[in-house]
Amino acid sequence: MEYIALFAQQDKEFADILAQIASGKIKNIKINDTATSAGGVLAKSVPRPKADDNSAYLKSLSVK
Repeated sequence: MEYIALFAQQDKEFADILAQIASGKIKNIKINDTATSAGGVLAKSVPRPKADDNSAYLKSLSVK
């Protein structure tokens, strides 16, 4: 919450959006999900890459 407050102090557009959300003027946030747009202030986060499957390597380390 502290980060959001600091960011809102620095970005007027973000502060205005937060004020509208808090007052109930904005109820649903719509996000454009296209590869060419930056997504604006409340853009979706980038998904995490999948973890590598190391099961075969771990099985090869077993003591015989």
